[in-house]
Amino acid sequence: MIRFTIKYISTLLLILSVGFPADDGLKVGDQAPSFYLITLDGRNFFISDELKKGKPIFLNFFATWCGPCKKELPDLYEMSQSYKNVSFYLIDVSNLEQNGKKLVEDPQEVKALLEKMEIEFPVLMDKYGLIAKKYGAFILPKTVIINPEGILIFEQTGIISKDDPELIQALQAP
Repeated sequence: MIRFTIKYISTLLLILSVGFPADDGLKVGDQAPSFYLITLDGRNFFISDELKKGKPIFLNFFATWCGPCKKELPDLYEMSQSYKNVSFYLIDVSNLEQNGKKLVEDPQEVKALLEKMEIEFPVLMDKYGLIAKKYGAFILPKTVIINPEGILIFEQTGIISKDDPELIQALQAP
């Protein structure tokens, strides 16, 4: 009887967990969390100051060890050149865990990667992974776009396509 009950409860929990999507807490239409980070070149970055410029903000969470992140960098750079009305930023994420091991990014490796790929991007260093957590960037890459009012208008986990209609619409939004 106990064996049947445990099996029944386990099956029920499995069905319920598959039936409902995971909620990372941040969705399109939500107010974007505010944050402060240091740039790769050592300057202070406050997202509130950036929002005052009245331009959408494109944030791409990445890491040097992330293959899909490196694969999409040329497309991100191309988009940054095409959409001058948008402020593009890479957020280099440290302190994520993989196989029980904390992954810490070396700023020199970030510089070397961008130089090797001949890509110029402002990079924000998320040394402790706190901003990644605020934005639900538990899997990299993750991209979000925030409108000038501070509202999240686009979010996607995984490689983005520069031809994605939703992405294009968010980049062209006033």
